[in-house]
Amino acid sequence: MKGCDMSRSRLKTFWTLAGAAMALGAVAQAQDKYITTELTAGSGRESRAYAINKIGQVVGLVDTGDTLHASLWFNGAETDLHKTSHLDLQLIFTADHGEAFNISDAGQVVGTAWTVINCPDTDWTVTHGFLLRPATLSDLGTPFPGDALADFWTFGSPCFVYNSAATAVSNRNHVVGWAAADGGIIRAFLVTPKNGTWFVDTAPADQVNDNMINLGTFDGQGVESSATDVNDDGLVTGYTYLNPSDPTTTTAYHAFLVTPLDTDFDQIGDTWAADLDADGGNDLMSDLGTLGGNNSWGRGINNSNQVVGESDTADLNVHAFMWSNGSMIDLGTLGGDNSSAASIDDLGRVVGWAETANGDRHACLWVDNKPYDLNSLTLNKLSIVLTEARDINSSGEIVGWGVVKGDETNTPQAFSMRLASDAEIAAAEESETPTTTPTTDPNDSNSGGGSGNNPNNPLDLDPLFPGQPSTTPVDGNGFTTDPLPSTCGIGTGGLLPLALGIGFVALSRRRRWA
Repeated sequence: MKGCDMSRSRLKTFWTLAGAAMALGAVAQAQDKYITTELTAGSGRESRAYAINKIGQVVGLVDTGDTLHASLWFNGAETDLHKTSHLDLQLIFTADHGEAFNISDAGQVVGTAWTVINCPDTDWTVTHGFLLRPATLSDLGTPFPGDALADFWTFGSPCFVYNSAATAVSNRNHVVGWAAADGGIIRAFLVTPKNGTWFVDTAPADQVNDNMINLGTFDGQGVESSATDVNDDGLVTGYTYLNPSDPTTTTAYHAFLVTPLDTDFDQIGDTWAADLDADGGNDLMSDLGTLGGNNSWGRGINNSNQVVGESDTADLNVHAFMWSNGSMIDLGTLGGDNSSAASIDDLGRVVGWAETANGDRHACLWVDNKPYDLNSLTLNKLSIVLTEARDINSSGEIVGWGVVKGDETNTPQAFSMRLASDAEIAAAEESETPTTTPTTDPNDSNSGGGSGNNPNNPLDLDPLFPGQPSTTPVDGNGFTTDPLPSTCGIGTGGLLPLALGIGFVALSRRRRWA
């Protein structure tokens, strides 16, 4: 009888899983055709779309010809967030450069912008994280909702600890990113408003946000960490650099998941860092492991606590992964060697990029762990090859960027995609309009989205996978690039020095997202 009960239980489990698989299969069918919009079509300007919220507001950046500006697209209109009333970055962020990396469903935008700080020896141009609330641009330095510009600052004294970036915001007011700390290290942070206030600077005032929580590393020995996404329950993903005391152990980056404690038992997480074993590490930070190689990086998380990103494989390639309930799944490629996942929605749909059999990088959608080339799912003809997808919302709308066919500069061009209606699909079939599957890719196996050497972006910021703009600010007209790891190409071996104060550590290879 016990065996019979077990069989019934297994049968029930089978049909439950089968039903879930059928539901995902239905989703896959719904993803078959898209209408794609080139957000800066024909302009020749660099543009990137990083994120989209549930109502279709898209944020990213646009090259103005002189610099890069944080931008928002909605209902076909592009808004330069540096020029609207209340959003003039030059009131506080005086270096006139910014990028918007994420947007909540309520329209709160986070990103980074350049500003000049006045120090005794000289004036430094640095990059600081900001929060843009509806009708105002602000960083985390003013009361919520507030309508004045302010600055986010870092973990330390502003004349010695320089840069920060806010990379993601949840629908429950969690903001995450990275910030410089004393000693020249980059650390993942999380900020939530307290009593309606984002920025608290207790006496003696030192321009350090006391609301900013240092998420640390696994064991306190890792030098670097960065938070890349946060879900509505406050679970955070990102990556941290391992610096084990055992010299025979390979140093590497590993994806992490921080699960907050609910110390007041109100079913809302309120503590994100706890050193329970007194080893200097954050015991709320879990190591998500790898796909058999040395490194992994967490990029996105949904409200089911599923994490996506990329990981080295045992054969020295990099593959997109999805981590769920303690298990990391290899999402594969489009027939090539490498891939990476940037975002996952609550239905488990994943977007990113993957290489084709001939080594070209194409924007990719994974449904039920199966990859689809977004170029082949597009109904309308495009002037660009879709090379990188960065975000997907609850309606299945996708944003990212591509490159103009035949353009050897590989200048990124932002796009958005929505599911085609039955009428649009029928009209396309009636006119025998072919899908837009490119026969050649102008990237020629390159980064497919820019080299990261844009002269208008000399600090080379990329939010989800920063070449962590460093502890070194800008002095005068010259700009410095990041001395920390994150600068070599995908699949490249190399020795990347990381300053430790007492010397350098030899790192294994680190792929660079453009």
